[in-house]
Amino acid sequence: AYYTEVMHWASVYRASSEASAAITSATAQQLVAHPNITWQGPCQRTDVLTGQLDPIVMTALATIAARHRIVVTSLKCDHSRYTTSGNLSNHGAGRAVDIGQVDNDLCYGSPFDACGRLVSSFSQRRDALMPTESIYCFDPDPSPSGTGSWAAADHCDHWHLGYKP
Repeated sequence: AYYTEVMHWASVYRASSEASAAITSATAQQLVAHPNITWQGPCQRTDVLTGQLDPIVMTALATIAARHRIVVTSLKCDHSRYTTSGNLSNHGAGRAVDIGQVDNDLCYGSPFDACGRLVSSFSQRRDALMPTESIYCFDPDPSPSGTGSWAAADHCDHWHLGYKP
């Protein structure tokens, strides 16, 4: 059991190091100009360019955009400071992104289209990019180890990808 735990943490630290390398290779200017990312609002570019986003969100966006075309529907600037339940939102701290389209498929809650497949695969990561909040119309990782994913009816038109500090 000890060996397994040590190996788990070694892989987490290794992935964290790889994530940091991805941040430096995907500068803010490169991310804003990335051909696979459509920004729905002009303030989103400002969030990226002025350092309003946590590096893990920048890395997640760069990682996703390396393989998929996405539409970003909300970042820090265009999201309420609070969730619908009244809690502070990770959007307000620059630690969350909402994605409304993946590879030309609107995110409408299906687990079988491009958006649903990306949500499922990203939510099952077990490295530094494993989200602490992966909210969609269905629970993308219902396994007992899937600690940061859940279904929410008000997230059937977008995927919320977030990270707690």
